[in-house]
Amino acid sequence: KNDTVRVKSFDFACTWRKPHLRTPGYIFGQRGVVEEFIGCYANPELVAFADPKVASPKCRLYRVRFLMRDIWTPKGADFGGEDSITAEVYEPWLELDDGSATHGDDGAPDPKRTKVHHHHEHHDHGDHKHVSPAETEENAVNREGAPKAGQHLAEATIRLAVDVANLATKETLRAAIERTESAGQSTLGARIVAKAWCSPEFKARLLEDAPSAIKEAFGAETSNDTAPTKLIVVANSPNVRHLVVCTLCSCYPRTVLGHSPSWYRSRHYRAQAARDPRAILRMFGSEPDASTRVEVHDATADCRFLVLPERPSNTEEMSEDELSKLVTRDSMIGVALCCL
Repeated sequence: KNDTVRVKSFDFACTWRKPHLRTPGYIFGQRGVVEEFIGCYANPELVAFADPKVASPKCRLYRVRFLMRDIWTPKGADFGGEDSITAEVYEPWLELDDGSATHGDDGAPDPKRTKVHHHHEHHDHGDHKHVSPAETEENAVNREGAPKAGQHLAEATIRLAVDVANLATKETLRAAIERTESAGQSTLGARIVAKAWCSPEFKARLLEDAPSAIKEAFGAETSNDTAPTKLIVVANSPNVRHLVVCTLCSCYPRTVLGHSPSWYRSRHYRAQAARDPRAILRMFGSEPDASTRVEVHDATADCRFLVLPERPSNTEEMSEDELSKLVTRDSMIGVALCCL
């Protein structure tokens, strides 16, 4: 933790035929600080092509924080000096300034002690074609297809209704969309937030180890049913706003929030949340002031994120059940605030 690392720009790990990369291109070659050692997981770059009957080797996974100002040029972007983004990066993609990396005698991470494990170094590529990261990302975008017929017209109509005719506010529009998309879905996320608002002990436990805290309090598993994932809860405060995105696809904590909203999966949200999160928050009508730091969490690998919104004022007399009704899905993604 707190070691300065650099993400490799181009390496053996990304020269695969039809690669399955979990390291987003916008952090290639960028310097960041290790925020957390997540654990050991099967490397998806190997799993994608491995024999399902053979266990894939485990690989260390780290959560790394990058400052927005270090990644993006100022053009068109609107972020504060300390706005940041975290991404999950597997060890083979990381290197320290001195080229060494991490783990001690007991298996715990210790970047100063050993060399990075280059498990691809002796990979026999055979005669298959090597694909660059840029080509991989372009192919992924192309597979999403063109916008649906009438999509641009619908978006323009909504903008006219909100921005010009003042027929609705951004918040009422957002809330109406959420009610439609989340009808009948899981209420576990709202119950988790309400309990954290009422119990400082539970909140502390939740921020330290969300899966265990939720299992103990609600008897619920937080790992997604399609693959083992780790839930991380991040708390908003008067000085910090959190925003969740998955720039590579649409990874989402389905066990606690149900199905992801369509806008969360959209190419526009995934691109702009990473590059200009304040513009996204402005679009949803919840832009913070310049003194509030914005932290984006890109769910690039095996973590899923849940935002713990701030408790609204004047709710001291409300019960946990009443409070849960104030919690919205969008507030737990980070694009909205909770209010009475």
